[in-house]
Amino acid sequence: MTDFVNRNLGYSSILVSHFPQLRQKIFYKRMHNYFFIRLHQFGLLKYYQPAEVMAEVICRLDCAIKLGKKIYNLEAWVRRTGLNFIYELSRIEKRYSLVSDNTTLEPVMYTGDVTVVGSEYEENYTELHEALKLLNPSYQEILKMRYFQSLSWEEIAQIFATRGELVQVQTLRKRGQRALEALRVTFFRPIGM
Repeated sequence: MTDFVNRNLGYSSILVSHFPQLRQKIFYKRMHNYFFIRLHQFGLLKYYQPAEVMAEVICRLDCAIKLGKKIYNLEAWVRRTGLNFIYELSRIEKRYSLVSDNTTLEPVMYTGDVTVVGSEYEENYTELHEALKLLNPSYQEILKMRYFQSLSWEEIAQIFATRGELVQVQTLRKRGQRALEALRVTFFRPIGM
């Protein structure tokens, strides 16, 4: 049985000594079934497997034990931690689907190909697109992320952080205000200037 636990589930001996339930196949099967149902409920079963959720939960359990956290009911803790992880995965998948949906709509919004009643709206979209193209690339990027992809300032700061640019949220807000002002000036300037 210990070979099964160490080989298939990857539990450390410290975890097994704290929680003998981890040696039981029935515990693993109950958690596997629970995570399977939750992944299916959130529509994530095609992307993730219950074993991946269980592996993450075990990593978090190991960290919790090393930090000295007391866990009184292992099964409840594993279920709740797994559900929290599935929530995180769901948010990530929704964010990617929103961004990918918006990027496919972006050219339509910019080029004026949107079928809107009245040519005045089409002209405005075209003029807005032209004005946006005249802005510097950093302003364009911030405006696209904030207003076309509907990202929060915190999410934009995280995107910048993944690129290695540590920018505070307040700084991004100020840059966004400057970008909007530049867009207003460009969009509303008189023709021929």
